[in-house]
Amino acid sequence: MKAEKNKEFRRQKALKQRQGEYLAAQQKAEEERNRKQKEDIKRMHAERLRKKKAAEVRCTLLCSNTFLSCCAHSSNSHTLYIPRTARYPLQEARELRQREKCRLRMLEEEEKKIAAEAAIAAMEKEEEELIARLRKTQEDQRLAYDDLKGCLQSEEV
Repeated sequence: MKAEKNKEFRRQKALKQRQGEYLAAQQKAEEERNRKQKEDIKRMHAERLRKKKAAEVRCTLLCSNTFLSCCAHSSNSHTLYIPRTARYPLQEARELRQREKCRLRMLEEEEKKIAAEAAIAAMEKEEEELIARLRKTQEDQRLAYDDLKGCLQSEEV
């Protein structure tokens, strides 16, 4: 009886220890997620600040106005104040980037298609080989059955 209580006590203690370890692991994972989230927020703020500074420089260079007087009413409106001659190179560069992205996506899709077709061809070949093995096995079994049937019939006679 005492040994059973001692065993139960050790089992309960081990269970609590495992639960504590599990909770500690969960807490550590939560802290890691929070840390990553804070890093992401800091990175996003730094990116926004970098974009804002780049917009100020671009606006100052292209509009020859100060950023505040040019874009005070809207953070995205500075493109309205860019002279027509300065806007076209930016638009052309954007279109070139978009075309390049599209071309890369098409190449990637083509590679995926070729890989999928190769995998399908390999599976079809494997399927044919398996079917041939199955037919050969079935034929061997049929022949063995016929031999056994013939032997049994000859013994009965």
